[in-house]
Amino acid sequence: MMKCGRPSEIVNYKKITKPLADDESELRQIEHLTGILKDIEKTFCGKRRDKKVLIISQKGKEEIFREEDILYIERKGRETRIYLRESEVLVTSRLEELEEQLADTDFVRCHKSYLVNLDEIRQFRRTEFVMRNGERIPISRNFQESVKTKFYELGKRKETETLIKTAGTWTVVQKY
Repeated sequence: MMKCGRPSEIVNYKKITKPLADDESELRQIEHLTGILKDIEKTFCGKRRDKKVLIISQKGKEEIFREEDILYIERKGRETRIYLRESEVLVTSRLEELEEQLADTDFVRCHKSYLVNLDEIRQFRRTEFVMRNGERIPISRNFQESVKTKFYELGKRKETETLIKTAGTWTVVQKY
């Protein structure tokens, strides 16, 4: 795995040799260049994700899936299925590889065999998710704490949804 370097290692840039008119314009120019270098670092270091996609290489081609179209991902034996809004796709990637690609997203590992898009959850129960499409996805004991933490973090970030707890079940409700 390639380590990310500092911006100066990523881009070969030249020092500014032209004299500046005054101290204020020099400061503005330095701030501008610093911002550009930070953008370059974020882009090359993977901290910036303007386009949210999952890219899977298989059979000599790249398949691109928009994260918002993925409901959940399931691994059974040696098969991994990506369940989309309109279809499902069989891929050869291991669940761990996909989990790594989806690390800074609203996907959570809830079971040794499942990755779930938290935006597609209607209810969160202690032992399962109920998806918006009615599917039920198990939550294993090994993942309960991390799922709970990520679910609550998402609830705090989303301004358009609220969480309601009734009889041990969290329900996601759209605000209008």
